[in-house]
Amino acid sequence: MKNLSLSVFVILLLFSSCQFFSKSKDESKETAKEETIDSATVGGITKAIALDSLNSDLYVKRATIYEANEDYGNAIKDMHRAMMLDSNYVPYYKYAAELITKSGDPLRAIAFLERAAKMDTADADIYAMMGKYRFIMREYDRAQLLYAKALSIDKYNPKVHFLRGITYKEMEDTAKAISAFQTAVEQDPNYYDAYIQLNLLLTSKKNNALAQKYLDNAIKVKPKSEEALYSKGYSLLENKQYAEAQQIFRQIVDINHQNDEAVYALGVAYLMQDSIVEADKMFSLAIQLNPTYAEAQYKKGVCREALGKKSEAKMHYSNALNLKPTYKPAKDALDRLNKNS
Repeated sequence: MKNLSLSVFVILLLFSSCQFFSKSKDESKETAKEETIDSATVGGITKAIALDSLNSDLYVKRATIYEANEDYGNAIKDMHRAMMLDSNYVPYYKYAAELITKSGDPLRAIAFLERAAKMDTADADIYAMMGKYRFIMREYDRAQLLYAKALSIDKYNPKVHFLRGITYKEMEDTAKAISAFQTAVEQDPNYYDAYIQLNLLLTSKKNNALAQKYLDNAIKVKPKSEEALYSKGYSLLENKQYAEAQQIFRQIVDINHQNDEAVYALGVAYLMQDSIVEADKMFSLAIQLNPTYAEAQYKKGVCREALGKKSEAKMHYSNALNLKPTYKPAKDALDRLNKNS
């Protein structure tokens, strides 16, 4: 299975802590005492708890701060306290499950969600989360069954269709993965991650026209996405549309001056248009941003050689080889210059 870690990362982003809590003002247990205390720190909330130890929301607030500091043990303890005070509030179980999964125990998280499912049989997210955790455990068939249960409750839920797509992708069933991602964007036309996945899969299937359509949709949703813009620029480079690629990579660099890959790609676009001086500047900047960038060292050597500075070119080819000893283009270029010197 390829890119499992990336898929797990994507799938973990689907359920954030903030979505689990939606108590109305009438349900909220906020007190005047609490409002006078700093609620942005563990110490401040601990003081508030000392004044109102039966307020479950305070334990949840402290748990979110622990989570932000990756102290999942204390966050989980606080969620246990919150659930003891309000044992029928399903979002607490869902948040606790997410914390437990982040601590590395998705099976235990599923047990929490099974309890939540008994309290609210109509919550599709509970089954989607259980499916997500089965996915993390590489139990793909069981994950798909749970997604099916979620969709039986809410068949138009785009997140669940996306989860199905990610899981089919790991199962190497590309056709079903594409279908699931397409359903996700049909239900949510602003589903950026689904557009990106469709672009990746359709590119791998050599369906470049449709892949670009989905990539363009992703850019419409997030016009400043460096990821999507880079994919667009790279595709233009491959199609030898160098001027158009130059514009895209320049756009990325304007968004993020520290993006060494975009700076390098901008240099390549200049180089392919014989704008040697501009390309040389970009490769110098890429090296400055990332001193271990072997490809940038090599391309810098190409520019120096084109400008008649062969000794400097040899230095950059050597630098590239020092960083990546098996880098054949740099070795061939250095051997050629040494042979002709």
